[in-house]
Amino acid sequence: MDWQEQPVDFDLAMKNTEQNGSLRFSLNALDFPLQKILWKNHETGEAIFEGKANIALMIESSGQTPLELAKGMAGTLKLDMSKGKLVNLNNNLLQDILPIVDEDDFEIDLNTVTETTNNLLFKKPYQFQMEPIEFAIAGGVARTNNIHIYDSSSNLKGVAKFDLVKNHLLASATLALDEGDERIDGASPDIEFSLTGAINQPDLKVDASPLNNYLALRAFEQQRHRIEALQADILEKQRLNRAVMKIVTKAEIRRETERKKQEALSLEQERLKLEEQSDIETNQIDTPKNREVDSVGIRQRKLKELQLKHDNEIRNRDGITMDELEQDGGFNKTPSLESETQKLLDQILNY
Repeated sequence: MDWQEQPVDFDLAMKNTEQNGSLRFSLNALDFPLQKILWKNHETGEAIFEGKANIALMIESSGQTPLELAKGMAGTLKLDMSKGKLVNLNNNLLQDILPIVDEDDFEIDLNTVTETTNNLLFKKPYQFQMEPIEFAIAGGVARTNNIHIYDSSSNLKGVAKFDLVKNHLLASATLALDEGDERIDGASPDIEFSLTGAINQPDLKVDASPLNNYLALRAFEQQRHRIEALQADILEKQRLNRAVMKIVTKAEIRRETERKKQEALSLEQERLKLEEQSDIETNQIDTPKNREVDSVGIRQRKLKELQLKHDNEIRNRDGITMDELEQDGGFNKTPSLESETQKLLDQILNY
């Protein structure tokens, strides 16, 4: 049998026993294109999803009316596909939005971030891998908690509930973007989706609150790092200034010490010079003591000169040598010498 122009295997069995009907239905399809049964973009008319999956459906139910049969459906639905594509879901949103957020005039608030997110989110296709999904059907409602599609830079996880009786879908998913080097503790750049409404055309809502919180915390951390860097720079400059001041202070101390040494040396030289000059001036002053010292000295010199002169006259007059004179007893043994000596002493004393 063909379904949506695709070959499928199915089995349907219905019974009615004592006004109580029963139903058993199974369907199996290989490489079935899901875009044929999932909804399309209501603006462009394009399928939102592309990919082929193996489908295995099994349903059982019982009831007295068709409505009871629908409400009593129970069974499983399995979707197994390895790869797929969401036609309009930009999983590189974070790399696209960060340069915009870092502009000086961008104000981080929920409205601005949501608007920017909507402008960037549905611009690129999302090529992904997908883990098998299994729906549990009970009471006419199919539920699953393990929707997981992913690639190297993002993860999308979600839950879904299909009410087959009311034809109503209620699903939610979170797209977790890879921060890379922009990882921040306490916040994740996530986008949350919710789908509500008819299965063939649900309404999509995007909640950028987690992304807004992440961007706000990121801006705070950037500002904190800038302040810390500025403080570190100030502290480093202060340290360098202290080091320079220490060097300058040591140099000034050395210069001051050297100046004091030179000053002390100059003072000492001046003192010695003054003392020397004072001694000279003192020696030049005509005082009784100085005159007495000078007179004695002159007399001593004159006595030596007269003695030498007198000895020379005696030698010349008598032809006596100094050795002979000393052998004869000197001046004391010669009367003429005694008188001459006495005259000499008188001259010296009267000088």
